[in-house]
Amino acid sequence: MRVGPRFNVNCSNDSNILASDGRELSWCENVRYLGIYLKASKQYSCLFSQAKCSYYRAFNAVYGKVGSVASKEVIVQLLKSKCLPVLHHSLEACPLNRSDHEIMRFLINKS
Repeated sequence: MRVGPRFNVNCSNDSNILASDGRELSWCENVRYLGIYLKASKQYSCLFSQAKCSYYRAFNAVYGKVGSVASKEVIVQLLKSKCLPVLHHSLEACPLNRSDHEIMRFLINKS
């Protein structure tokens, strides 16, 4: 994976890249590192699709357990304490552009 102005340039000898155990390494479009998905692009950027899936999974788990018996205040507090940290984990390491801000705002407002 490459980040920078030549992120989409193919190497002429990409079949010669070997890992320490002798396996061939292939080029990829994104990489998971410490739970954050980095993507190949001109600038350092992250993918938030996995963070969104994890957020929805956490929200559905919480709502499935207490949704019918708990008050709205309890559900909101559980959302803040259990689900938002899942979403915010990748935000510290990655710069957000305008569309990413809108996606995060939508996730929080529509849940």
